[in-house]
Amino acid sequence: MIPAGRKRIHAGRYRESAGRWQAEDSPVNRQWMELLSELSVPVLFNGEIDAAGCEYLENTGHRLLESGWRLRRAGFLAQIAWGRYQANDFEKDISKVNPIYLREP
Repeated sequence: MIPAGRKRIHAGRYRESAGRWQAEDSPVNRQWMELLSELSVPVLFNGEIDAAGCEYLENTGHRLLESGWRLRRAGFLAQIAWGRYQANDFEKDISKVNPIYLREP
């Protein structure tokens, strides 16, 4: 979850499977109330959630990770990448590695 500007957020849905987080679908661009209205079960939120987002999440039944875990940290990505590299679990054909653009660059 990251801010998208104009009171909107980019959010993606992930599920843990076989010890790894897997994207369930493509990221969406929503306002908080839109996103919350689409959820039918309690969700654990993580990401760059500002004070307004925290207020929206209060008393909704959803969980929010502590603020220290919600920061963007390159070390988290590096740790995941290193584990995948050691397990030989990565794309070897670099032409298949593509960035994900949430908005057109």
